[in-house]
Amino acid sequence: YSGQWGNKTRSFYQGQTLDSKPSLENQANEEPSIESYGQDMEIGYKDNPSPVAFESLEQRFLHEIVNLVKEQSEAEDSENARHSEFIIEINNKFQDKLLALRAQQASEMEEFLNKESQARLQQHQIARASPQHCIGLTNARGYRSTPVAADVG
Repeated sequence: YSGQWGNKTRSFYQGQTLDSKPSLENQANEEPSIESYGQDMEIGYKDNPSPVAFESLEQRFLHEIVNLVKEQSEAEDSENARHSEFIIEINNKFQDKLLALRAQQASEMEEFLNKESQARLQQHQIARASPQHCIGLTNARGYRSTPVAADVG
């Protein structure tokens, strides 16, 4: 690469240099001969492909893109459906466990209340049976229910 207007340009491939003005020998080697053009025609290559070929390639490319997007969308939808089913299953299991826990707590609370009631009933029965039951009891207003002997004098 020599200066701004040099005759050599750098290639992007491994620093190779290309002549901007190829020699006559290089031009002769680079120009397609009639034979090579004929071979290209037989293979199906053209120097100037028609716009119809580009349009058909573009249409095919767009069609493939649309198909790939549809496939990806369907795959994502099926994965989302699978995840939704899994989440619903987890939620149902959680609800079942929650119902079982609530039932267990309700039965434990009922058992506790029954035991508490039985204990209070026993205390009440024991208190009624003892002779000290009547001594020192107060009514709802705070007065003694048994009269105390008054000093008369």
